[in-house]
Amino acid sequence: MPLELGIDYGCKKFAQNGFGDKKFLILEEQQYRYQAAISDLSGCDIQAHEANFEVAVRKVRNWLVSEGNAENYGASKILGAYTGFQEWHYENQLAA
Repeated sequence: MPLELGIDYGCKKFAQNGFGDKKFLILEEQQYRYQAAISDLSGCDIQAHEANFEVAVRKVRNWLVSEGNAENYGASKILGAYTGFQEWHYENQLAA
């Protein structure tokens, strides 16, 4: 992921065709862990998810609503749909 993030960040910083307004949400398991390897991420939104998918879903949902003008569905609705998908997928795997 660091290579792809670096390319994206470089596009934001140096490209001249609209990429300057590009916004990032970077998910990391532990708060501030990224600073050990990457210190030049000013202006990027870095969120810790604590190795918990529910926290990650809530952080992505909040970011999409605030930065991407996504429809304001509650995180509980999204998590419920995800649980339904997981059940459906598991049943299909068993049936295959």
